[in-house]
Amino acid sequence: MDTLAHAAVALGALGVFLLMIPESAGLPIPSEVTLLVAGVAVGQGHMTWWAAVGAATLGNAVGSLALYRLGRRSALRDRDGRVERALARCDRLFARYGDGAVFVARLLPLARSFVSWPAGRAGVPAW
Repeated sequence: MDTLAHAAVALGALGVFLLMIPESAGLPIPSEVTLLVAGVAVGQGHMTWWAAVGAATLGNAVGSLALYRLGRRSALRDRDGRVERALARCDRLFARYGDGAVFVARLLPLARSFVSWPAGRAGVPAW
């Protein structure tokens, strides 16, 4: 993780952007670490606050849209059916609550990193 932090500072806003994409696409790169390092870089004058916020926001949007598109195009099958049952439960939530379910999930830790895939699978409008 220390190497990622140094890369983010060395690359500036581009580093923050590049680290936020996989985080919001469900890969285990915690945004808390990325944003903490970005905050330190801002405090030390290596990047502006606006650049850090813009890069983090744009990286999160790109990663979420990539996971959404993956959900739209994929039909995951697993051996014991656990993933399919979980996705069926997500489908029922989206059918019942619609866009509100995605809004609430985007506010919850962990859920915010993964909600884009079942939302894309269920056909919830991207916007």
